[in-house]
Amino acid sequence: MITFISKFVGYLREILIAKYFGATGVTDAFLVGSLVPSMVLGLFAGGFATLIIPTYIEKKKSIGEEKAKIFVNQIFFVWSIIFAFASLLALIFAPALVRIIAPGFRDDSRLGLAVLISRYLVFFGFLNILIGLFTGLNQAEKQFLIPTIAGFAGNFLIVLSLIFLAPFLGINSWTVGQTLLGVFNFSFLFFILKKDTNFFISST
Repeated sequence: MITFISKFVGYLREILIAKYFGATGVTDAFLVGSLVPSMVLGLFAGGFATLIIPTYIEKKKSIGEEKAKIFVNQIFFVWSIIFAFASLLALIFAPALVRIIAPGFRDDSRLGLAVLISRYLVFFGFLNILIGLFTGLNQAEKQFLIPTIAGFAGNFLIVLSLIFLAPFLGINSWTVGQTLLGVFNFSFLFFILKKDTNFFISST
């Protein structure tokens, strides 16, 4: 039911985007800018969750649940540093990356906006990788409802951002919505994993 309702929220989001921005250069700039974090971080994070989750399940059976969780904690710490470094690269080289992705952007204002948005969304891209890991860990613990609720609530935040902030922030209301989605999903899933399944708790 939550997934079903989320489809309507997603449809409302697309209606609001079309209403406020339409098929314009501003929308193009946002879409190109959003590709930069996903492209750079994707080089480092491709298949990250799909590799960690089966390994966690296997270790859970072979060495026990607690040691398997310690393994996940260590992986989370090390790869968070790697992803943070990749995010820094995306911030620094955003102008060059935007030119590679969209060589047809000859308008300086559209190019500049795409670079600005790509830098704004680097934090979201960083969080989104870890959200994928958290979602997989919840599912490995046979908890499918929590990630669905998090995704629904996160998408709703984008809708609220567009409704209330678009008249003031323009296209950056979409950026704010994406960032709020990332922060909410990350915080919610992290808290659930730490509280209910004892992930990310140091062991003595």
